[in-house]
Amino acid sequence: MIAKWYKIITPILMITFLSGCLVFDNTDLHMDEDDVIAAKGDGVRIASQFFALNTYEYDEDSEYNFDDLINLLDPEQDGTILIIDPIMGARYSKDYMRLEEELENHIFTEEDGLKYRDSYKLEFEFGDFRFQEDNIRNTVIPFRVEFKVKETIEDVYDDSSTPELLTDNGTIFFELRRHSSRWWINQITINFRELGAVSIDKDIDHYIDKYSLDMDYPDDFR
Repeated sequence: MIAKWYKIITPILMITFLSGCLVFDNTDLHMDEDDVIAAKGDGVRIASQFFALNTYEYDEDSEYNFDDLINLLDPEQDGTILIIDPIMGARYSKDYMRLEEELENHIFTEEDGLKYRDSYKLEFEFGDFRFQEDNIRNTVIPFRVEFKVKETIEDVYDDSSTPELLTDNGTIFFELRRHSSRWWINQITINFRELGAVSIDKDIDHYIDKYSLDMDYPDDFR
């Protein structure tokens, strides 16, 4: 008798367990068109925030709080969170703890402040988002962005100045992961390319309009 009930209950338990997993997987795997568009908009917003918080333009009323930048990074990522592929030399990586420590200590010295202050500016041009549509999920958004770094320096000691210069360009791969009711940057891979190799066809303003994002870059993130 016991053997008979065991034969009946075991398949029921297995079916219940597996059906629960399939329901969960379907929720994560299947997204309608509106959900995909919303996910892309979230990707554009997070990338814009990342670039805005890495921008520097002196303003005596501004406080550059690197905690805002750290707060974009996934605290549950216990492996590599940043991979850098330079033009020369070997690829290298950093984990969350190391990157957090470096960001917290990334401040201008008093001497730097006296010398550069409002004479130094670093800004980004970026766009041409390429989303990996087949891999977008409710909890994952992978995409690539082309970027350029432009810097301007005026030396207040001798009044010499440089025009806006292109100092870096390349492609950044972002992988965003959603948990705790928000999106986090789970991994960033920066591939630097030779200067002048990157040409950006559609910049951030195009994507703000495309996904109807209620934001201004970079003002909303400073």
